[in-house]
Amino acid sequence: MEWREQGGPPVSPPGRRGFGSNLLERGLSRRFHPEVSLSYPPEGLQWRAAFDLA
Repeated sequence: MEWREQGGPPVSPPGRRGFGSNLLERGLSRRFHPEVSLSYPPEGLQWRAAFDLA
């Protein structure tokens, strides 16, 4: 699963980890154990999660 934002103002990594970052990185981990990545390229936030469906 992948989420990419674009067309908004330039982004940069946040100075601290907040509720939203924790939710994106850890929210699904307890149940589905995905490999999650979160990045902040200037064109917009990118979030990826890979799930083992077996």
